[in-house]
Amino acid sequence: MNLRTNLMIGGVFLALLAFVYWHEIRGGERRAEEARLAKQLLSFPSEAAKRLTVERGDTVAVLERIDDQWRLLHPVIDRADQQALSRYLRTLRESERERVVADSAEITRNTAHLERYGLDRPRLRVALELDDGTLDTLAFGDDSPTESHTYVQHHGDNPEVFVVPAWRFDNLNKGVFDLRDRRVLPFERRQVAEIRLLRPEQTITLMRNQDDETWQITSPIQGRADAEAVRRILSRLQDGEVAAYVAEPDEISPEALTALGLEPAHTLEVVLLSGPERAEKRLRIGSESPSGRYFARDMSSERVFEVDNLLVSDLDQSLKDLRDRTVLQIQRTAISRVAIERPDEPTVALVRDSDGVWSVELPEPLPVRSWEIESLLSDLTSLEAHGFAEPADPGYREAPFLLSYMLSGTDDVAVTVRFSGDPDVAVYASIDTDPTVYRIDLADFADLDLILEDLADIPDSPTGADVDYSSVQP
Repeated sequence: MNLRTNLMIGGVFLALLAFVYWHEIRGGERRAEEARLAKQLLSFPSEAAKRLTVERGDTVAVLERIDDQWRLLHPVIDRADQQALSRYLRTLRESERERVVADSAEITRNTAHLERYGLDRPRLRVALELDDGTLDTLAFGDDSPTESHTYVQHHGDNPEVFVVPAWRFDNLNKGVFDLRDRRVLPFERRQVAEIRLLRPEQTITLMRNQDDETWQITSPIQGRADAEAVRRILSRLQDGEVAAYVAEPDEISPEALTALGLEPAHTLEVVLLSGPERAEKRLRIGSESPSGRYFARDMSSERVFEVDNLLVSDLDQSLKDLRDRTVLQIQRTAISRVAIERPDEPTVALVRDSDGVWSVELPEPLPVRSWEIESLLSDLTSLEAHGFAEPADPGYREAPFLLSYMLSGTDDVAVTVRFSGDPDVAVYASIDTDPTVYRIDLADFADLDLILEDLADIPDSPTGADVDYSSVQP
């Protein structure tokens, strides 16, 4: 073959390649996308959705996107559930027509077909308006005889009847209650700086320590708050949902609020103060409802609703429930020196060297049973209170001193825990850096009530002989 022939063959081959690529590959992708879009129930970008109307029988929910937030406008004005709206729009976009059961011409010739498919009185009507003014309306009729599909009609120039999977209809068949923001108290958890639990007989105030994110009880006593108990309150408030709506703000009288235990609060009132401006969120819990739930009121919106009794029980924490029962806020690994003192006895001091080996420093240098000191430190740092006492209580004030542990070590760790009382009746623990008085379980104290012989490896000695402990090498 000459060069000209080769060039012609090469040109034809390249043309065939281009044809296959643009028509078969790229064209096939385009046709597949066009086919997919043609099957979509509605095709729209989610950010273009402006207004949604969902009509179920005699109930109509009207929602509108305002400043990128969905709001419920009818039958009441309220917050919308943003996640529920996002799921709803996604279902509209992802739903596909599976097959046409009556084309437009057939429907136009005989509208009686609509009655056959339950579309003369649709169970559900969904209207979606976009930012550009485009309006699409879908009507959902009966289920197919096998109940696996639902008949749908798209109002407009093409009124054909088609089917979609029945589960798609179930996901779209939402009412006002489903689309409304049902959070009992909307708030930003990270911003909460103060929590108040108000009861008729007592108010408990908890403050967040901004330095380390811990919580302190500031009223009616001063002390550390249990981190898990505070977390549980905030979690239950954040996740709590309205079980049923009772009345809108303008639908209930002061007398009715009193009858429901909401004016004033009958059971409990939870107040959250958030951010630098100390913005207030207030949830009031009233009387128990006939359904076994509790009446409640978000004081910012003044709506009355019911909440689950489990939510109320998780919020209704006593002062005892909220107090931190951990006696020592110290890590075992941070301790490198322990001094033990008892009435009328010499101090016992134990030290840990740079290699992590413990030994007795006072009253005489001695090696220790490493497992005993590790067990002691574990018991001390995990010690939890059995209860609490006030410093002025006679039982604590008159309790004789039993034992103290002074713990020090790395990172400027220095704390002394003092035990007093009667080992057979009641034992109290107090910390030099904490005004709280802890009641200690007697069995826990027995594990801590150790003497030198429990900790040190003291060599045996002949009866009556004196032992020179200074000669024992650690």
